[in-house]
Amino acid sequence: MKKYLFFAAALLCATAANAKLWRINYDDNAQADFKTIKLCLAWNGFTDGDTLYMEPGVHNGSSTDNTVSKSCTIIGPGWGFQSSTNSISELESAVLNGNLYLSSKDGISVKIYGIVATNGISVNSTSTAYKLSNLVIERCYASTITNLYTNNLTVKNCFTFGNISISSTTTASIIGNIIRGQLNLCTPGVRLVVDHNTICASTGTSNMLVDMDEKTVFSNNIVINSSKADYVNINAFLEPSYSMYNNVISFTTATIEDAEYKGDHTYDALKDPSCTNKIDATVANTFKCHIDNGIVDNAMYYYVKDDAVAKTADSKGGECGAFGGDYPYQLNGRPNGVPYLYDIVVPTHTDNNQLKISFKVAGNNE
Repeated sequence: MKKYLFFAAALLCATAANAKLWRINYDDNAQADFKTIKLCLAWNGFTDGDTLYMEPGVHNGSSTDNTVSKSCTIIGPGWGFQSSTNSISELESAVLNGNLYLSSKDGISVKIYGIVATNGISVNSTSTAYKLSNLVIERCYASTITNLYTNNLTVKNCFTFGNISISSTTTASIIGNIIRGQLNLCTPGVRLVVDHNTICASTGTSNMLVDMDEKTVFSNNIVINSSKADYVNINAFLEPSYSMYNNVISFTTATIEDAEYKGDHTYDALKDPSCTNKIDATVANTFKCHIDNGIVDNAMYYYVKDDAVAKTADSKGGECGAFGGDYPYQLNGRPNGVPYLYDIVVPTHTDNNQLKISFKVAGNNE
């Protein structure tokens, strides 16, 4: 019971006194305001712009219990490196079993921070006629982030084992993510900024499906394709009108053969010293932990080696990939700017019938 109260107290420190705050926890012992997102949104006291706090624990129920149909902010406690086990803990992370669905109703604005979505985050729509006004997904762990029908999209500092797919949007920023699946950017005509991501799919899965154009800014990323059968669209990196620079990429055998077949000399052009995109990156020569050394937090696999090309290859002479740039990936996944408790002292005896509890709250994500 203590952990729920302490978590709520820390979150309240970051919120204005007149804001409407709703605690969500499936555990009856937590005595939260609601057990599911669905129940909170259905209550007539919930208004657009309210904040939902997903408390630590497993949030059971079907995906229909996790459907967001109003403008709101959803905040969880983060994930990874939350305890001595260095693993995602059901006691210290807000773990949603089932998808987190977002309604595509026009005008909705949703911000999501620090949750674990085991079956992914997606907009529940197949029509481009209806779009969210704004969608922010930051410091979340999700199997996939897909079907994103929104006018303005930001995906920052997230970890996905599956795909990030932009289906239909007006503007999008994909910054500082670790993507273990496919980055699907088949959205020509859209203002895309894809910067300082680490994209490294598992064997048998292509890293990117790209249909980029002059509105795309693709910079400072690490893109390593571990599958010979599939390929990254390397030709796009050489198009003069595209803003694709200072990326560290792999060039698979399959892609080399395809380039040679077309006779376009793509491989030779990328080898030219004047090209800011660096090739020949591999998992082994780029990342410190390219084999399983017993590390549970998978993000640690993608620390860049000190002697890797990616360490000093970005446009400012810094590190490419998710751990570089202005918004480096944070292992603990705690929402930025939300205070958290890191030291609590509970006395064993009362003092004048009062139990004086002391605790320390950190205000940043260090």
